[in-house]
Amino acid sequence: MNRFPFARHSGAIGLGAPTVALAIYFTAYQPMPFTGEDSIVVVSVALRVAALGIALVAAWDAGRLRQARITAAPSSRPLLRIFVDAMAPTLVLMIISWAASFLFVISYLGGPAPGFHDTVPMVRSLAIPFSAVAVGFLLGLSLPPVIARPLAVVITALWVFVAYTLGIPWLRAISGFDMSTPTYTDVVDRAYLMAPAILALGLLLGLVALSLLSRPALRAAAVVCCVLAGFGASYPLVSDAPRYADPTVPRTWATTCERTAPVICVPGEFADDIPALHRSAQHALPRLREVGFTPPRKLAFVSEDLPLARDTWRTFLQKPVTRHRSRAVYVSALVPTGLHDCPDLPDDYVYPGRGAASAWIGLTVGMSEAEAARSYGPSGVYRARWVRSLPKAKQYAWYKQQLSYLESCDEQVHEKARAGAKDENERGRALGPQLEDAADMAPGVDR
Repeated sequence: MNRFPFARHSGAIGLGAPTVALAIYFTAYQPMPFTGEDSIVVVSVALRVAALGIALVAAWDAGRLRQARITAAPSSRPLLRIFVDAMAPTLVLMIISWAASFLFVISYLGGPAPGFHDTVPMVRSLAIPFSAVAVGFLLGLSLPPVIARPLAVVITALWVFVAYTLGIPWLRAISGFDMSTPTYTDVVDRAYLMAPAILALGLLLGLVALSLLSRPALRAAAVVCCVLAGFGASYPLVSDAPRYADPTVPRTWATTCERTAPVICVPGEFADDIPALHRSAQHALPRLREVGFTPPRKLAFVSEDLPLARDTWRTFLQKPVTRHRSRAVYVSALVPTGLHDCPDLPDDYVYPGRGAASAWIGLTVGMSEAEAARSYGPSGVYRARWVRSLPKAKQYAWYKQQLSYLESCDEQVHEKARAGAKDENERGRALGPQLEDAADMAPGVDR
């Protein structure tokens, strides 16, 4: 007995290969993921495109049921069982597309495999394909094939490619579009991620309700009620969605700490780099103590939304952790990198640069001048060179003054900072070799 009698004539026979190819193609052109959840986001993006083929196959196979009048004729088999058998090829195609994309992410892009805490993003990655199955199947059962098949593709395309462009935050969220990507320290809120999956569940329950009722009017009412219930359950999760980003939460479960002083806390992806960070700390912290800093008890690369104790420095890391980057963590800890919050100043206002303070920290912890110049600009190194010729106490006082400039919104303070920067730059040039850079000579440059 053939367990899946509809498979032989399914639309998946002809459309399966192009659909899987679409999923693989749009996977291959994604950037390399750096966390397990990021790998799933890549799969989700690819499956949004493959959903077009999935919707077409679902409408195709449901149309064959409509032509055979199976939903109206009496049958010895439950209608739900017939629906499941008819949808089986589409569901298999969906699973193959997902698996092909996922394996391509792991093998070709080199993305990390997801873990237990990535379960919700994995469920969400299937939301749009499942919605495409439900929409295609409902249309195929309700309309003639010549209308249902292209309409299934059009509706899916509008939902996938157009809905998020309308600028409505909750619509963007419920349609499964990723405005923000997960980072080493922050991930998108899990409840927010579940909205598309709940809506997809409402669509699938509509199919179940349709199979359990016999009267067309009751079937239509049940489908509408299920879809509205799915929307009603998912909308509160995204009703207050931010306009330009997805809500995030700290990725606390991924943090690992090495208790050797100083305590170093990093995301699990950086666990193998902790020994290198310890070696850098043993070299850098005594130098920072000499110029006036109180060394921290802990160095933590964690979410900026997490409050830290006074004896903890917040750091930033990138892969791979080179010798330069292991030193640059102290720049990220001691020089603020956020945008200026000065609403009264023009958008094109030129603020004092942070390059000199960054270069001074870099040189203090052991960077060469050439190394610091590549990261923070030659003019920043000139200024830091002059500052390092001062007594240690005056160097620290200069650093604190630079921070006050960065935090100020007073134009007179900024003018004073720019005048001081020009003088320091000239003095620093006279103390050592030139580090000229064509970009550094551009008008208005103030690193």
